[in-house]
Amino acid sequence: SAMPKLPKTHKPKGAFNEKRYDRERRGDDIRKLYNDGRWGTLRVRILERDPYCIWCARQGIVTPSTIVNHILKARDRPDLFFDPTNLEGVCAPCHDGPIQSHERGQKTNDR
Repeated sequence: SAMPKLPKTHKPKGAFNEKRYDRERRGDDIRKLYNDGRWGTLRVRILERDPYCIWCARQGIVTPSTIVNHILKARDRPDLFFDPTNLEGVCAPCHDGPIQSHERGQKTNDR
């Protein structure tokens, strides 16, 4: 016997598709670079080089670096992904706030 049909789920045009987003992100070449063993080694080296957040330091604030930021976005310049001159140690609040906003082209008054 045939299975009863489920009612169609309303998905507005352009609605966020989590499965598709995850699949595209997983398959993304940049993602693969973050999983490369060289990145793990380089990340540790940069955090040793920049133990304090570069952005906070400009404000005279001392905050430990926990994230390695690509100065020129990895998406725009994958050729510079492993280039130490394009990397800086930053704290999570700076990376998740002003840096990400700046990368999305939004203006921010924080930095």
